Amino acid sequence: MKTIMRNEILDEKTTTQLVNQLQPTLTDLIALGLITKQAHWNVRGSGFRSIHLHLDEIYAAIQEDVDTVAERISTLNVSPDGQADYVTKNTILTSIPSGFLKDQDVVELMVDRVSQACHGIRDRMAKVEDPDTVTADMLHQVLAGLEKHLWMLRSSLA
Repeated sequence: MKTIMRNEILDEKTTTQLVNQLQPTLTDLIALGLITKQAHWNVRGSGFRSIHLHLDEIYAAIQEDVDTVAERISTLNVSPDGQADYVTKNTILTSIPSGFLKDQDVVELMVDRVSQACHGIRDRMAKVEDPDTVTADMLHQVLAGLEKHLWMLRSSLA
């Protein structure tokens, strides 16, 4: 765990508790963004265009969420870690296969990865509700956006 500097917002115990939930969320969001771009570049098939464009939308939303979560960690006076080696070692998400992928396979893979990310955030949200409603509200917004994309992905499955 990183050294927590003096924080005028919350006490050290609460800050540690929050960062212990926010850092894994940040890590998973960064990993999900990378997976999304990999799928975006490699989708093939009759549904290419709509899936390709939707993956771009998902990626853009994830990048905003990454920044929001990282900035919340920084607001708590802790340094967020988004470096590639840290993300690779600490994400709960699994990679997707390399190479070109059939459109429906991409959708299934993305449903699985977005679902994993959503479950991780839901599990962590329960641990921040009581100590900090600001952080909880932020995670609610992140989760709501991801769940909307999950619904759209599921709806496009044949």
